[in-house]
Amino acid sequence: RSGMFAVARVAPPGFKPNPAPPPTRRRGRVVVASASPSADGAELAAKDDNPYEILGVDVTASKRAVRDAFRAAAKRAHPDTPGGSAKAFDALAKAADVLTDDARRAQVDAVLLDVPAGSLALEELRWSRELDALREAEDAGEVKDPAAVLEAARAYAAAEKALDAIAKRKKKAEDAEKLRRKEDALRASQAARLEITSRVATKGLRGNDVAVTMTVTSEMLTEALEAQSGPGGEKVPDRVTLPLRTTTVVNCSKCDGWGEKEGHWTLALDKLCVKCGGMCRVERTATVRVPLRVDALDGER
Repeated sequence: RSGMFAVARVAPPGFKPNPAPPPTRRRGRVVVASASPSADGAELAAKDDNPYEILGVDVTASKRAVRDAFRAAAKRAHPDTPGGSAKAFDALAKAADVLTDDARRAQVDAVLLDVPAGSLALEELRWSRELDALREAEDAGEVKDPAAVLEAARAYAAAEKALDAIAKRKKKAEDAEKLRRKEDALRASQAARLEITSRVATKGLRGNDVAVTMTVTSEMLTEALEAQSGPGGEKVPDRVTLPLRTTTVVNCSKCDGWGEKEGHWTLALDKLCVKCGGMCRVERTATVRVPLRVDALDGER
């Protein structure tokens, strides 16, 4: 059974614990290629608006679906239509221009999906759109004559072959990433195991007892004194008890701090403790009741 004891010290006057930083929110930015190419080929401009949201289409929408969505929305947003405006119509037109340009749309997708340009995710998305476009052309009756049918069949086969190849490459990349994570976990576990072995050999400590140092402010001491004094403050104690909540690391209870999976005595891939992941130690949070004299001096331990 893991034990825990605490060492408290009184903070000097004016001490204030460092407050936790407030959570920050990062607003995403979509990088869209400029309509007018620059001397170096593609000048980029920052744009906060999401073209998919403006047109109300999904990221998998084909060019035909984008154009259809633009026509439907443009009728309502046209300046000559009640409720329409030039600003809204211009935003729709710009969004449609971006989503019907393969290069500019690929840059938008890379930002929205948070993947690098040329990644498998973008390649898979592009070929999926190609398949959707072929189906839409067939449903619209545009594939009639034998030459068009043959061309569509070849396009179908090329798209499906490309998607199958992408799926295999993704599976291979996922397997490699899983293996890398396991190897990293094994190296970290071996380092933790070495630290434990060294500690046992030099100090005889297995890590079941943990010392935690916590700082007690004068305000905390005053509050505890007021709460534990008698009615009306008539009986003032010479010692108060402060309940302090703290988090530390202790030996994993499942592997007893050795990192191995149950039934295995050697650290290896897929043989690490399922609770601590082979790290031998786990976090433990507990409330420790610390006795403290009311006349404790600043900085006293």
